[in-house]
Formats: sequence, C-alpha cells, structure tokens
Amino acid sequence: MDLENLPLTTRDDAEVLRDKQLQTWEVTRRGFANWLLERGKNPKSLEGYSEHTAKDTLYRTDHFARFVWNHNEFKTSFTHSEANEYMEGILLDDDRSASHASGTQKAIKRLFKYQRHLDEDPPEWEPKYEIPSTNGKRNIKDVFSEEEIEKVYSASLNYQQISGYNDLSPEGRDRWKGYTSMSLGKPKNEVKPADWEKVDNWKNPESRQDEYRHGVSTHRGGEEQDELAGP
Repeated sequence: MDLENLPLTTRDDAEVLRDKQLQTWEVTRRGFANWLLERGKNPKSLEGYSEHTAKDTLYRTDHFARFVWNHNEFKTSFTHSEANEYMEGILLDDDRSASHASGTQKAIKRLFKYQRHLDEDPPEWEPKYEIPSTNGKRNIKDVFSEEEIEKVYSASLNYQQISGYNDLSPEGRDRWKGYTSMSLGKPKNEVKPADWEKVDNWKNPESRQDEYRHGVSTHRGGEEQDELAGP
C-alpha cells in the first residue's frame, strides 16, 4: 500500500534526531502505518483504517513521541506512564479543547494496540485521566462551516509564519484570528493577542487541516465517523 501521502517523519523530527535515529524512526513508523491501513481497526478480520484516520493518528503520535524524547531519550516503543504524563499536560492546557484531548487519546490507544501486535505481553493501556465531557461546549463545527475552514486553511498555506498581531490590517487580523481559533480549539471571539504566540504548528498546515476535519466530520458518513469515534 502506498504510504507516500502519510507523515512517516516530519521536519520537527529531523530537527531533534540524528540521521541514524531518523532512519530508525522512519522504519518504525512505516510498520505502524502499514498496520493501521491493513488491519489496525480489526486485526482478526484484517480491516484497516482509512487514510484520513491513519494520517491523523500518525501526526498525533509523532507529537507524543517528541514529548517523550524531550523528557528522556530517543526510543521507538513507549510506556503507559509516558502516555499518562503526556495526556495530563494536554488536559491541564487551557488552550487545548476536550475534543483535541479525546482525539489524541484515541491515537495513542492505537499506538499501544500496535505495540501489543508486535509483542503480546504488554497489557492494554487504561488511561489514568478521563476526558471532560464536551456537552454544552461549542465545537469547531458549530463555529465554522466547511467552506470557511477551506478558506482559512488555504490562506495558511500562503504564509511561512504568522505575522505580528499589530502588523496586520483589520482584514488580515480577522483571517488569522480564524486560523488561530481553529488551531487552539476556541471560539474566534475569544482569541486574544497572546494566543498568537501559542500557535506553533505553522510548518505543518496539513496536520492542522486534519484536526479541522474532526470538527466537521459529521458530514462524512458512517465508516470514517466511526473510526474517529473509537480506538
């Protein structure tokens, strides 16, 4: 199966890993990506996930891996305690939504499921923390339409980095507030100048587009919506 469109490694990986480590990481990720696509959803029936879900899972677990490397050392297999520590940081971050935390937790569950596939001994991960309910809270799909998301995403591709808040015209500021809103998972009218400095993923706008999709995924239909809802 063609893995060309999947993020096996990222530029952020290349910035923190030596050449040999990056090669080892790419081999590990290639195995994970193949497993996701070919049998990750239901190994017994050889049912895999869609490319969309595989891409989202790879992006989220790549962020998790760099968190571990920054706090420890390079490794390709991860522990439940590391996952719990990572999820604790996300849940304590006021700028991360519950939907973002939920998506990340599902992705890490898939990673541990793959590790169990390689070695039958490790037990299933039981997350230490519960994801807060999003009932009554606004989701990104309630704030932006599909057309608006496409426009903001397209605009983001035309910039190498976000401009300073005070350097933008009112029109440009409004456009970037929309992009920042979706990046942080908060309503557009709650975005403040300080949020400009918190958006750190401009080098990989495609990964952010996938997160936008989660906010509007209800229009996609049964199979993919089920994938995003479960491990």
